[in-house]
Amino acid sequence: MSQTKGLLRQVDETESETLQRISTAWRNSAFDDMNLLRTFALRQGVLDIFLGFMRYIYSKSTVEPELIEMARIKSAWLAGCRH
Repeated sequence: MSQTKGLLRQVDETESETLQRISTAWRNSAFDDMNLLRTFALRQGVLDIFLGFMRYIYSKSTVEPELIEMARIKSAWLAGCRH
C-alpha cells in the first residue's frame, strides 16, 4: 500500500505483477522501507536506472561491503535521514 502523506505521489506495488516481483525482491534482498522504490516506480526509466545501480553495487561491484555501508550511513546522515 502506498504512503498517504508526503509531497510525492507513490505507486501502489499491487498495480502490476512486475512491480510486485520487484517489491518482493527489494524486501527480501535489500530494505524493508518501500517509500523510495514506490516513488521511483512513477517513472519506469528512473526505476530501471536505480535498480541497475543497486544491482551493481550489491552484487557486481569490487567495492568492499564495509565501504558501501559507510557511504550509506554518511549519505543518510547528510540528508538528515532518521534511519
